[in-house]
Amino acid sequence: MDEVAREEEGRSRRENRPRLPVKMVFETRASDDRRRYNVATSNEIAVVYKGDDEHMEGERRLVIMERSGRLSFIKDYDPMCDPLTYPILFPRGEMGHDRARIRIHQNSNGREPPTPDEIRAHLDARYVYAPEAMYRIFEFPLQGRSDHVERLPVHLEHQHTDPFFAGQEEDAIITNEDTKLTAWFALNREFAQRERQNSTSSAETDPRQLCYHQVSEYYTWDDNVRKWKPRKQRSRIIGRMHFGNPKETERFAMRLILLYRKGAASFVDLRTVDRVYDTYVEAAKAAGYMNDDSFYESSMREAAGFRMPSELRSFFASLICFCELSNPRSLWELYKTALSEDFRNQGMRSEHAESCIHLKCIKHEDAESLAFHEISAKTALHSVVLSSVLQVEYAMVDSTPNDDDYLVHRQLGDENYLKLNLQQKIAVDAVLSATQDNGSKLLTDQVVPAKPSSTTPFIAC
Repeated sequence: MDEVAREEEGRSRRENRPRLPVKMVFETRASDDRRRYNVATSNEIAVVYKGDDEHMEGERRLVIMERSGRLSFIKDYDPMCDPLTYPILFPRGEMGHDRARIRIHQNSNGREPPTPDEIRAHLDARYVYAPEAMYRIFEFPLQGRSDHVERLPVHLEHQHTDPFFAGQEEDAIITNEDTKLTAWFALNREFAQRERQNSTSSAETDPRQLCYHQVSEYYTWDDNVRKWKPRKQRSRIIGRMHFGNPKETERFAMRLILLYRKGAASFVDLRTVDRVYDTYVEAAKAAGYMNDDSFYESSMREAAGFRMPSELRSFFASLICFCELSNPRSLWELYKTALSEDFRNQGMRSEHAESCIHLKCIKHEDAESLAFHEISAKTALHSVVLSSVLQVEYAMVDSTPNDDDYLVHRQLGDENYLKLNLQQKIAVDAVLSATQDNGSKLLTDQVVPAKPSSTTPFIAC
């Protein structure tokens, strides 16, 4: 802008005329009518910063506008632009539309369209913006991972997924490759056999002393040979078994047994307590895992740690319908806050909702009612009346509160008003006084000072 202003000053001296003022226009879209919208302008620029409106990305333009009507666009390759202004005017290192948003092609003019170039289309789709390109050039770390999560399948005997190619179904059945669960059985059998042959070393970790979800901490899964191999380097590994649905009672009970059983060598070992039971449910009850509601509470606590409230409500409904809860009311009282979290905070997490004082939060009782009736609708599909099971009743409420807390809005406005500087307070006071007067009023020079401030949050709001 300084270059344009000096150029205008020199042109005015040569043409022996008064110097015309030069302003910078902050324009979002070229299609907007400046006579209708108040385009922000300034003739003294201290700082230019980019806003955080992501939906406007690629549409903002910086324009130098003279009183004569001539427009000059500042571009990132403009030779007249001071290099020190590039980090201010172009913070991301580029200007204009993103490459992923436009496509340049030639018109066929009625001829047969050209053959699609899949390689060119793939390269065009690989849009890398300037900061990422800089990070890749300087080999800075782009991403990191503190812990590796090893997903462990839980399936009943002969009910695992076995991928195959078309026409090779019989070969896949004959091969019957091991899964991570069956390979864990094989690992325990092999170690017991080598122990009988005195071929084990003291440095090895006995897999029979590990539960299924602990084996990935000391052994690594080789997908090529479908086997667990001793881990050469200790790292932070978390073994997580696939979650079980209470509707699948056998698989649900089997997962419960796997949480505590060590050294199992087969599916039969999982069903063995003092004798071999026919079902996993019977084995879990004989082992004392399903004698009370403690394991249901553990399941709810585990699900509440990584499931969303809507999924948690579906899981709670499954427990009510398909499990034998001795005290379902206590389970509801323990987890009703987690079950109604999204209703209470309107989809926000608790720590974020507490910081938004202007958010119209639903009362705890109303949020619990909404969660209760949603769970009740799920259990009704299986002819289970939730109010009869829990021995509690909630009145139906509306999910959208229709009352505005004007006191909270006034408090928020007073706090923001104290953050304004003197010139911004003059503008705000003029606008507020105009809105309180009857009729319309034109705001001119008394709103915008002659020398605008370098930071203008009032204009941006």
